[in-house]
Amino acid sequence: MHQFDRRHHVQPRRCRRLGRRADSAVVVADTTGNGITASNVAVPAITSSTYDGTTGTLVVTGTGFLKLNGASNDIVANKFTFTGEGGTTYTLTDSSNVEITSDTKFYDHA
Repeated sequence: MHQFDRRHHVQPRRCRRLGRRADSAVVVADTTGNGITASNVAVPAITSSTYDGTTGTLVVTGTGFLKLNGASNDIVANKFTFTGEGGTTYTLTDSSNVEITSDTKFYDHA
């Protein structure tokens, strides 16, 4: 068994191919906004939505909803446009952003 001796210290590993260490000041980051492709991730899909005019509650159900960390950042309300009977459309303009309550549902209560 070998006892620790100050004369025997571990040297940082060096890159064998280049014979030098990586510069610690070099930051490896994509700062140009290139997209990232992820595979095997469920694509969210809305299967239905209902609105109760009496309570002002909109309930949206579907699959693959993913909750983000933080408050009021899961669903950006003004990105939704609904098409009703007769083809009339309505875009949410004065609704606050909402949280996903499960992987199959989110709702907004006015």
